[in-house]
Amino acid sequence: MLSLRQLILLKNSLILAGGTTILSVAFGLPLAFLIERIELPFKKIIRLLIPVPLLIPPYLHAIAWRFILTNFQFSIFNFQFSSTALYNLPAAILIMSFAYFPIVTLLTMFALKNIDARLEEAGELIYSKRRVWQKITLPLILPAVASGAFFVFILSITNFGLPSLLHVNVFTFEIFSQFSAFFNFGKAMILSWPLIVIVIGLLVISYQFVLKGKPVIVVSSGTRSPRPIQTAVIVRIFALSFIVFLLSVSVFLPIVSFLIQTENINTFVFAFKSSSSAIFKSLFLAGLGATIITGAAFVIRNIFRLATLLFLVFPSITIGVVLIKIFNRPCLEVFYTSFGIIIAGYLIRFFPYASEILRTFFAQIDKKLIEAAKLTGASNLQALRKVLIPLLTPGLIAAWLVSFILCLTELGTTILIQPPGWQTLPIRIFVLMHYGAPELVAALCLILIVITVIPFGFLLCLPAGVLSSAQSHEGLAGKGEKTAQTKKQSG
Repeated sequence: MLSLRQLILLKNSLILAGGTTILSVAFGLPLAFLIERIELPFKKIIRLLIPVPLLIPPYLHAIAWRFILTNFQFSIFNFQFSSTALYNLPAAILIMSFAYFPIVTLLTMFALKNIDARLEEAGELIYSKRRVWQKITLPLILPAVASGAFFVFILSITNFGLPSLLHVNVFTFEIFSQFSAFFNFGKAMILSWPLIVIVIGLLVISYQFVLKGKPVIVVSSGTRSPRPIQTAVIVRIFALSFIVFLLSVSVFLPIVSFLIQTENINTFVFAFKSSSSAIFKSLFLAGLGATIITGAAFVIRNIFRLATLLFLVFPSITIGVVLIKIFNRPCLEVFYTSFGIIIAGYLIRFFPYASEILRTFFAQIDKKLIEAAKLTGASNLQALRKVLIPLLTPGLIAAWLVSFILCLTELGTTILIQPPGWQTLPIRIFVLMHYGAPELVAALCLILIVITVIPFGFLLCLPAGVLSSAQSHEGLAGKGEKTAQTKKQSG
């Protein structure tokens, strides 16, 4: 039975997750519509910048805003904005929304882009544009919007880093305290169940009505995309202002605040030298973790989708507690005191994301290509090596890069299970933040952002790879079909 204090913490967690989800949809949905449906300048640059807030983990957003309001205090309508204004639930909701709204934006953009224009054009023969939006467009993009809201809610309710830095009492912090301060495994696990039950309930509902039978990322069907709407100049100015505002508060202000706090290049040099071990170990662990996660997602790609998504129900802190309980025993001491336990945490946390990415790329592969390879005499292994893997290479790269970014910035699980000598860069930032080294923290935050953005640059090159891979194997399908016809005729 939960105490009154714990019920309040659970309520805070629900408010944090619900508020972040609502605000992320409020930011993300109109932003996606403006980018995909309104004729705007600088669209290519805007599309490149939209995912960048996701590359800055929520705890870095919190650190950045602490720096901003510490160095620049101002007031609006007699309300004083200072660093003390951050330590509350509304501020946590707002800052977390700046980190997560691109999830809704990106999924909705893909959905809007892949709607067949003929459906809306046919509707406009009978209804007004507003009615077409309500009756046709909105129902078609609703699964994508709901999928984005679902992931934002889960990421928010299980987040540990941002509430901890802003001293917002939520349920994940209570689980962490019960285990780290009182070493009470049983209490920590009991306290995990309310969050697990809530997320499972939301997952089952979302899977049944939204996610079942649909990839989380919308796949283009080759239909004609709608044309951008020509609008008045004032509308375009308003749209650009809205986009600039969101990108400023979620990308430029955090980076500028870190640059200002760092002060000079010598701080970067000192930060790199003093934290080089954490930096290189983070890169090694993220690379190894991403490789294992991607390999596991490929090998067990036929697993039931709901079973894959169930990995998402466990809060990051709970995963750390369970791993400690399982491996903290003499017969498993070698694994428990090695980096292997960190890799296990990465695998449990991020396997669903790699699995969903590969599932989307699998959906784009025509099964006739595999059949054609077998008709030409190829064995299952040869079809896998020469057809499936080349076609799936862009998806494997995308899954690896996304897993790498997630592993590189992970904090909640690693902070509990890190073995001696395996401090990662996020943990070093988190520790230094509590010991009061703002210049060093700012420099390390920028280093983490830079090494996170670099693999994202490679990810941008993948769509062309998808097309080229598919086109290079079109001839094989034709060859297989001809072979099948020859065999049929000779038979």
